[in-house]
Amino acid sequence: MQENRQCRQCNSSFEVTDQDLAFYEKVSPVINEKRYTIPPPTICPDCRLKRKVCFRNERAFYKRKCDMTGKDIISIYAPDKDVKVYGQEEWWSDKWDPRDHGREYDFDRPFFDQIAELWKEVPLVALWNINSENAIYNNCCFNLKNSYMNYNSDESERIMYCYVTEFCNDCSDSAFVQKSELCYECVDCTNSYNCMFSQLLDNCNDCFFSSDLIGCKQCFGCHGLRQQTRCIYNKNVSEEKWNEFMNSVTYTTKFIDEYLRKSEKIRLTMPQICTKQVQCTNCRGNFLYQCKDLDNCFDVHDGESLKNVIYAPWDSKFVQDGYAFGGIELAYEVMAGGNGLFHVAFINGFANGLTDSYYCMMCGTGSSNLFGCASMMKREYCILNKQYTKDEYNELVPKIIEHMKRTGEWGEFFPVEI
Repeated sequence: MQENRQCRQCNSSFEVTDQDLAFYEKVSPVINEKRYTIPPPTICPDCRLKRKVCFRNERAFYKRKCDMTGKDIISIYAPDKDVKVYGQEEWWSDKWDPRDHGREYDFDRPFFDQIAELWKEVPLVALWNINSENAIYNNCCFNLKNSYMNYNSDESERIMYCYVTEFCNDCSDSAFVQKSELCYECVDCTNSYNCMFSQLLDNCNDCFFSSDLIGCKQCFGCHGLRQQTRCIYNKNVSEEKWNEFMNSVTYTTKFIDEYLRKSEKIRLTMPQICTKQVQCTNCRGNFLYQCKDLDNCFDVHDGESLKNVIYAPWDSKFVQDGYAFGGIELAYEVMAGGNGLFHVAFINGFANGLTDSYYCMMCGTGSSNLFGCASMMKREYCILNKQYTKDEYNELVPKIIEHMKRTGEWGEFFPVEI
């Protein structure tokens, strides 16, 4: 069964199914063997996405001062914003304790007002860049080495000016490329090697100015081919002809433009795929690879039972309404959830290794049982960054949830006003 609801923000109609209700129940917090169920959403999926991503600055950098050292740093937070920002080294250090900014919960005030005040006082990290080595100037990135000016890219070495590039080496000026090497000006490519100026390549080597190729080698200006070798503008050629042609190729602006124009004429004569789904079962969305049971999802690899999810590049399951994460399970309303999350909801900012937590920003690294916290690492049983015992935490959180129900905040992501 399904229930039609009206979005309180844009007035459009959206559906809440029995499967959705079961998911909200499963992802809800359980405290002292009692479940505090998250209610169905009050706004449509598109409005929920807009609300989440307004908290995410991927590519705008600013020069400002580190609030610990006074040194000049590059940050995603503009210098005129009323927040504290630490440089990468200082934020990850043991020189400060986020619990020093902890405060008592005030039941006479809305929860979101209190969390907004906390965010202004707890130091935020200058760039969302985790576990980097010689890769300072990257943002929304995880496990990069010897890399520069990348965004939404992870687990890669020697990449530059890339966007959503995962498990790659020696790539530049590319976007949505995964498990590839020596790629330049490529988009939507997987398992490819030594390719340039190409799009929609799967398991290809030495392909140039091409698109929609699978299992191809040595192709130039080709489109829509499968398991082909040595083709120039969609025509097979001998090895001698291929070598002669490639020796004549000149990568200057004039010739690149000429190759692109000729290649595009051929591309427009070929049938175009309606959606890109590779080894998927029961999926609705685009750019999905090895996925099962996905609904309204985009740019997902190895996902299972996801709904309204964008950019989940590896191993996520049982997630709804999320943007930018990998390797998480049983999560709801997550924006940039990082890696290794389990049983969480309403998470903002990178949050590697976070479990059984709600309404948190930039918390993780083995943390659990956090509620309304910011910039907390390796901590548990904290509320608004204040430390509690397990019993105290389990007694207070249900009272806060009941208070949030009365104010209409329980079940809603952080409002755009903050």
